Amino acid sequence: MTKHPGLALGGSPDGIWGSDIHREERCRALATRGAGQGARGVVDAGHFHERSRPRRMIAAHLPSLDAMSPLHHDPSGASTGVAGRSWGGDGMPTVDGACGVTVDASLEKRILEQEVARWRLRAEQAESILRTSPAAIFLCDKTAERSRTFSEAVAHMLGYEPDHVPQLGEEVLPDRMHPDDTTRMALEFERDLEVLEDGEQLVFEYRMRHRSGEWRWLEARCVVFSRTEEGQLERYVGAVQDITERKHLAQTMRDREAALQKANAELEQRIAERTLELRRKSALLESMINNLPAAFYVKDTEGKFLLVNRRTAELMGVTRAEAVGKSVADFFPPETAAPWLEAQQEILAGGEHEVEEIFVQEDGPHIYLSIGFPIRDSEGTIFAIGGFSTDITERRRAEQEREELQARVIEAQRAAIRELSTPMIPLAKGVVVMPLVGTVDSARAQQIMETLLAGVVKQQARVAILDLTGLTAVDTRIVDALLRAARATRMLGAEVMLTGIKPQFAQVLVQLGVDMSGITTEGTLQSGVAAAMGWLQGRGRSAQDGSERARAR
Repeated sequence: MTKHPGLALGGSPDGIWGSDIHREERCRALATRGAGQGARGVVDAGHFHERSRPRRMIAAHLPSLDAMSPLHHDPSGASTGVAGRSWGGDGMPTVDGACGVTVDASLEKRILEQEVARWRLRAEQAESILRTSPAAIFLCDKTAERSRTFSEAVAHMLGYEPDHVPQLGEEVLPDRMHPDDTTRMALEFERDLEVLEDGEQLVFEYRMRHRSGEWRWLEARCVVFSRTEEGQLERYVGAVQDITERKHLAQTMRDREAALQKANAELEQRIAERTLELRRKSALLESMINNLPAAFYVKDTEGKFLLVNRRTAELMGVTRAEAVGKSVADFFPPETAAPWLEAQQEILAGGEHEVEEIFVQEDGPHIYLSIGFPIRDSEGTIFAIGGFSTDITERRRAEQEREELQARVIEAQRAAIRELSTPMIPLAKGVVVMPLVGTVDSARAQQIMETLLAGVVKQQARVAILDLTGLTAVDTRIVDALLRAARATRMLGAEVMLTGIKPQFAQVLVQLGVDMSGITTEGTLQSGVAAAMGWLQGRGRSAQDGSERARAR
């Protein structure tokens, strides 16, 4: 017990009082915090005076109360008291007085009314949420197998008005659910619901028939709401949403994804095929370039090699990898590289370059035909230089041999032509004939002289007949050539006879006043041959007669 009961009682939020029935004293209020006054003020104010209802109640009921029996009174709130007893001389307990607590019940009433109003507001808000929520919210009693609430959103999802909800009732799910989903729900949903943990969501999708006959996809999410004392599922709460559009969108996305995957697979296949084709073409091009007998290269606009084949690398004495990124000046002395650099500028200006160059190799100098050309992009801009250098040493050697052979052939042809155009025909011992056909130029005139003199010496001819029947034209040059040939022949000891002289030839001879002494002429080749044979026979008899006269002397 506290040593300062007055301080403890004074701090109590309720009014505490006591009464002595034997002394018939007024009730003394020990504390009245509920009245807002001190204890003395309550007594002085006449609370619990003799004529008041609490006093009369205490006086009337105390004798009949047992010890610690409750005593109640409610003037403006609530007053609760108990009786106290003492023991008399006869050993029987007697009621001595009472004490109690007075509580202001109006405050509790106001608090209770506020709580009721607050809960009513929450209920109205919950009802509004259920009514306006786009999702159908339900509370299902698992033991009773029935829905405790049914949101109007279900009716709206299925195309019904709110006033149709009572008619739909609890049979809305079985009657309008897709048959396939009904079977699945019976097997899976009930099974999964039994093992659902607190706080865990059970999500399932199903189809329900719309008022229009269309099947709509719904999604339900359920959680445990309450359990029995044994821990079994008692009630569960859930929300249902219409996911038809989401399903359609998902299906559309799956279709598009499938189409995209198909297109991507086809594209990858085409890329793979194209890559393989490009690799093959690249390998083919690489093989062709490397096996070219000519040196092939590609340079950028600064003259650095971008690509060289094996032949180019061999000429420069490096590997292909070592050549890339370097210029001609890195491999050749300045005097050798200078023409290449000049040609490079010419090509960059848009022209082409072709030149024969000599490279000294181990087996001697080689002649190369170098061709350079610009490489342009699709817009016509020069971005690189290409070039070939072909070893034409053997070609030049072959060409030289061919030229020499051709010259020999030509010379042989000329000799044959000379022989055919100036034939020397032996008719008899000591007589040769040279028929002249066509025209006679200076070269042929020289040939006539050479052939005539060679034939006279070779045949030991005494008479040489030049038949002019086949000549198509006669001029001073021809006459002069024939006369010089005749004089040269006479110097060899042979007589010259001209046959087949045409009238125009005779006129030219007369007009020129040519000295024909020592030259015999006949009209035809036949008469010329007869004259020559006769002349030879006559010369033979004369010689025989001379020999006989010499023997006779």
